[in-house]
Amino acid sequence: MNAGKQCLKCGYTRTDQDPSPFYPCPSCGAVYEKVEAARRAKNQKPTKKNILAKVGQVAAAIKIAPELGQQEVRKSLSTLVRTYHGKQSDAVTAFSKETAKLKSEGFYPTQQLWEDGRWSGWAFLVALLLCFVVIGFPIILYMIIVKPDGVLTVTYERESP
Repeated sequence: MNAGKQCLKCGYTRTDQDPSPFYPCPSCGAVYEKVEAARRAKNQKPTKKNILAKVGQVAAAIKIAPELGQQEVRKSLSTLVRTYHGKQSDAVTAFSKETAKLKSEGFYPTQQLWEDGRWSGWAFLVALLLCFVVIGFPIILYMIIVKPDGVLTVTYERESP
């Protein structure tokens, strides 16, 4: 039935004397249709439609199971950058918890940077302008006493196998 059919995997050409079934290659056992489909998929250039479909699948995974969706996205990455906001002790606690999860995926922290929180110049300017309405004095006093949350930035890199 498939006499003359050449296997794309091993190059064997089927003859009339080869036994049935006719769908696998008698030499290597590869199924003709699967090998041809794999070859087409490999040679197919990524199109906007394919890329959007993959993005849609990942977005759906994130919506259904956020942790699974994040893991799916992280499988293709070699570097992650995470930020943790809050007081330094709170940020370090959050960092420690997430580091344990990421280590199971092969990511290890390589760099850390702590930046203290600070008020922007605009916030001081607004508080200064509000001094004319008297409410600005307590705001400036609050801004001097209370410091805003800082940011811990951590870079993770995937360990090479």
